[in-house]
Order: sequence, then C-alpha cells, then structure tokens
Amino acid sequence: MKNFKTTYFYLLVVVLVGGYIYFFERGPAKKPEDDKKVAVLDRFVADEIQSIQVEDFSNSANVKMGPILMTKGDKDVWTIDSPKHYKADEATIRSLLTGIGDMNPETTIEAPSDLKQFGLDPPQGKCTLKSKSGQTFVLLVGNKAIGGSTVYVRPGDKNKVYLVGSYAADNLHKGLDSYRDRFFFKTDSVLARKVRVVRDGKTASFERDKGGQWNIVAPIQSKADTNKVRDLLNTISSLRIEEFVTDHPTDLKIYGLSSPHIRIEVQNSDSSGTHSILIGRKKLKTTNLYAKSGEEPYVGLVGEYIDKSLDLKIDDYRDKTALQFDGGAVKNLVVRRGSASYAYQKDVKGAWTCPGRPNADNEAKNLIDQLASETVLEFPPSDEATGLKEPVFQVEVTLADGSTANYRFGRREQGKVFVSSSRSKDVYKIADAVVSTMEGYYNSILTPVAAPAKSAQPSK
Repeated sequence: MKNFKTTYFYLLVVVLVGGYIYFFERGPAKKPEDDKKVAVLDRFVADEIQSIQVEDFSNSANVKMGPILMTKGDKDVWTIDSPKHYKADEATIRSLLTGIGDMNPETTIEAPSDLKQFGLDPPQGKCTLKSKSGQTFVLLVGNKAIGGSTVYVRPGDKNKVYLVGSYAADNLHKGLDSYRDRFFFKTDSVLARKVRVVRDGKTASFERDKGGQWNIVAPIQSKADTNKVRDLLNTISSLRIEEFVTDHPTDLKIYGLSSPHIRIEVQNSDSSGTHSILIGRKKLKTTNLYAKSGEEPYVGLVGEYIDKSLDLKIDDYRDKTALQFDGGAVKNLVVRRGSASYAYQKDVKGAWTCPGRPNADNEAKNLIDQLASETVLEFPPSDEATGLKEPVFQVEVTLADGSTANYRFGRREQGKVFVSSSRSKDVYKIADAVVSTMEGYYNSILTPVAAPAKSAQPSK
C-alpha cells in the first residue's frame, strides 16, 4: 500500500510539471484566426492606386501650403499636381504606398468612445487614395504612442483605431520637396551613346561605337575601358539633389552656374536626346555645391563627392587590355633577340616545336600565356625615353585567322618595361616578367648535341 501511494505521488508530480510546461512555457494554443493579418484598409492594393492626396495638419507650414496631390499617368509615372507641378520621386511614392499596405496593427481598439485621446479628433494627418476602379480609401493619422515607435491610425470607413508602426505613417508628414524627384536623368553604358565632362575648361569625351565598344575621343583618341565608362555613367545617373534652393533663380552667377565649374552632357540613344547638368561653386560654410539641370530652371545642392568623382584622369579610362589576344588561337610564334630568331610552330596535335629548342613546347606555351594576358600598367608620355628604337626583344604572333601582331620590348625600369604593338600607335608600360622569362630562355647556353657518326664505308 505504501508503494502504491509513492507511485501515485510521483505520477501526480509528472502530470503537474508537464501541465506547467504545456500551458506556461509553450503558451496557449492559437486559434486559426490569430495568424490572419488584420487589414487596416480593406481591399487595398498598392499597385492599383492612381492618386494620393496628403494633408499634414501637424505642421503649420504644410497646413498653409495646402494638400499635396499626386497622380499616376498613363506611363505609370507619378507627378505632383498640387500645390505646384513637379515630377514625383518614384521611390518615395512606392515607400508610402507599401507602408500603408503593410500596416500590421499591434493593437485594435473597437468603437473608441473618445478619439481625442488618440490624436484623431481632429487628426494630425489625412491621406486620401483612389484606385483604378474608383474606390476611395481614407486614412486618418493620430498621435504617436509613448516611445514614438507606434502611431494611432483610423480608416475613414471604420469605427476602429489601430496602433501601427510609426514608420508606416512617417511618409504622410513630409513637406512638398520631400515628394519631388531629386534625380537629374537616367542613363547607363547601354542607353548612353556619348558622354562629355568639362571641368574647369578641360574636356573628357567618350563615344560608343556600333559594336558597343566605348572609345575616348578627347583629349586623346584611344580605346576606352568600358567598365570605367560604365562606372562614370552610373555616378552621373545616381547624382541627386540634396536640397532644393530655388525654382526660379534670377541670376545664375551667384551660384557659380553662369560659368559652371563642371558641365556634364550625356546623349542617350533613346528619344530623350541630350541631357546636361551644371555644377557651380560651393555653398558658404558647407561642402555641398550648387547644381542645376540643363533642361529645368531650379537650382539645388549636391554632395561634394561628385566634385571628386568627376576629377577625371584620362589614363584611368584607357583600355588596359590593349595588348591582349586569344592565346588559344596562336599558330606561330617568333621571338627575335638581336640577330637571333626562334620560330615556334604548333603541330596538328597542339604541341610546339622550334629548331634547336628541346623545351620548345613549354617555352612557347609559357610565353603565349604571359603575352596574351598582359595588362597595361602605365601610359608613359610621348617624350619619355623608351628604348624601343633598338628593342631588346621583338615578338611576332600569328593567329589562326592569319592576322599578326608584333611586340617590341624596350627599356626596363622598376619592374616595368616599355612595349609597343603593331596594332596601336601607343606606347605602354607593363610588368617586365615576360622579358625576364625570355632572358631566362635565350641567355642559357645550350649543350651542343653531338652529330650522328657516319656509317663506315665497306672496303673495296
């Protein structure tokens, strides 16, 4: 009997502990409807909205200015229609609509008896939205709760108040300029055909040919580094107004814009034509610079980073792959040093041979691999002593299509060597590793190979 009571006691303890874990640690079982998201605005779809009217009653300047009306046109481009007409910032509009659509209430107050305690009588803000189908949505914004991370809102068609994240309503408490498009124009290395940057009288111009290759046309003519031109165009395309100064400047001279410090011109291949940006002097006691679009009258401020980004060093934009070729397409290789020549030829099996060179296959493959992947390190000035009139080495490469390229290697200095190519009028500096390789091959004294002995003649 005693053992039975002990067993019963331990069983009761197990049940109690299990119950505690189930109800307190795990929590009560959720009902299916608990996981459903509460919609603040029923049947609201952000992409269907065609017009937005924002009224901010919490700011006297915004109240004086009146409602801000924004509409989406036939090409899905948003514009500000009132109180002034501007192109709207697509990202801000998208953030506003997404924030409203994603409102996830932390608390719902059913049939509140006093809206004043939530800052909703009168409201602090009001947003009226209309969809393609003609449906109208009204959202009233009240006070922020303690801590400032949440705010009370009320739909115009419901007798309910919701407590939602304040970030969702922050876009409804902005001035007119906050909704304006701050970018000058859109472009990239595919859309653009020409780009020209004039900085303090010095011009850098680039053009894209029919094959898609970018070339420098001023101050020199040379093949351009496409990646660098792409980065330049991306920098121009991402340039944005930090602050609007005036929509109707009376004198551009006071902003340094009558004779701008920098002028940017981009010609796109689409129907938008040529666009320009003028950048003037710095605003006093700031690092920002005055700027304006060539097509619009307003003046704004841009960050000083653009000044540094457009301090172009033309050599940085030159093609660094000018000496490279397809190493797999080489069929003949000739190396000359002084009066000596070493002619390598590839056989049908892909092996290289050269008279008198027992290691010809390795030599040819190593030289071709190095030559084919050479990257230009510097573009020396024309008056620099290069040593190319009497080159130490000359290399001729013949490709499978019959084309040839001749390379001349001149003076060496600080780990670099001057080199020229028959494919270009330019002179380059590259790493001198390939010259060291050739010196290693052709300075060594080969062990003479004994000639085969003549067979003995039969005696007569």
